[in-house]
Amino acid sequence: MKYRDIVLTVMLLLLVPLVACTTTQTAPPPASTPVPQPGGAAKPASWEDNWKAALDGARKEGKVVVYASSIAPAVKNAVPIFKQKYGIDLEVITGRGTELRNRLIQERANGIYVADIMVSGLNTIFGAVKTSGSIAPIEPLLVLPEVLDQKVWFRGQLPWGDKERLVLNIFYYPSTMININSDFVKPDEIKSLNNLLDPKWKNKIIINDPSVTGSGFNGFASLLYNKIVDQDYFRKLVSQQNQMLRDQRLQADWLARGKYHIALWAVPEQLAAFQEAGAPILSIQPIEGTYLSIDGGGTVLVKGAPHPNGAKVFLNWILSKEGHQFIQDEMQQHGARDDMDTSKIDQERVRKPNGKYFVGANNIEEWVLTEQDKYLEIAKNLFSPLTER
Repeated sequence: MKYRDIVLTVMLLLLVPLVACTTTQTAPPPASTPVPQPGGAAKPASWEDNWKAALDGARKEGKVVVYASSIAPAVKNAVPIFKQKYGIDLEVITGRGTELRNRLIQERANGIYVADIMVSGLNTIFGAVKTSGSIAPIEPLLVLPEVLDQKVWFRGQLPWGDKERLVLNIFYYPSTMININSDFVKPDEIKSLNNLLDPKWKNKIIINDPSVTGSGFNGFASLLYNKIVDQDYFRKLVSQQNQMLRDQRLQADWLARGKYHIALWAVPEQLAAFQEAGAPILSIQPIEGTYLSIDGGGTVLVKGAPHPNGAKVFLNWILSKEGHQFIQDEMQQHGARDDMDTSKIDQERVRKPNGKYFVGANNIEEWVLTEQDKYLEIAKNLFSPLTER
């Protein structure tokens, strides 16, 4: 073998281990490449990251649009607070529940999307708004730990208003069924609903008409639905020749002036002005208890919301302790959170730890959709003698 061949052979033998080492070693991944989690799942984003992304997105969208009925004054008063806190415009479009419902459905029929959130009564929500497929799930948008903490909510769970968890209730407060003029009626004279049937109250009770939808009907239907009283009870009440009225302002006026001594299912907002002026109007909670109302606090996310991040921020704010406290104080109605300061609201609208409460019929979706019309017909038949006076 020539010297040159011997040198080449030696060099080749020396290179073999180097080549083998190079081909079997795995280089470490670049520092910028994320390391996969076991099973290939990506590490979930923290709630802080989720919330920051929502805020960034909402500020780019610029605003959130809320359709609001009876809660509208409170939401409108929150506009500057919301803007200062998040840098997002809060646009509030107001109207009666039926008006907003019709507007929303008409807009969607024409391919127009304006509303992000709708807050109204459950009659409106459970009817055409939900059945038309106009609402989307809220739950995926809830981010803040203080919102998702079940312990802070009444009955230990988020205040869902339906089985599908599409509707959230902002309020749960005791409804006032009986008010008296204390110049004519002593509070201990009306301890039970049955006391209203005493002959001495003949033609002394003014009744908020239960034959049309509203607070009078809600009170009537809830008593009947929960079997607190039966139809015969109302026949006896009607036989006393009491007065029935649809004008809720006039009902409060007549009670304040003593034309009638007792009011059944009067609207607290109408009574408040007379009470502030010094009228001797008191609320009575009968031993049978009362039903919990959500008023116009049914809250839904509109499907196809044009400002989805803004909607996310608004929902988390109104369900947070800060936002909930503001809306509760503005509306003077106990919020659905149990950790609220209730010192600034009418104590008649605060749930008591030992209070006796039953469900409002108008808070039950199945009842609203299948039973409400039947109960309206019952009310019309029972109270027709008073409408004929």
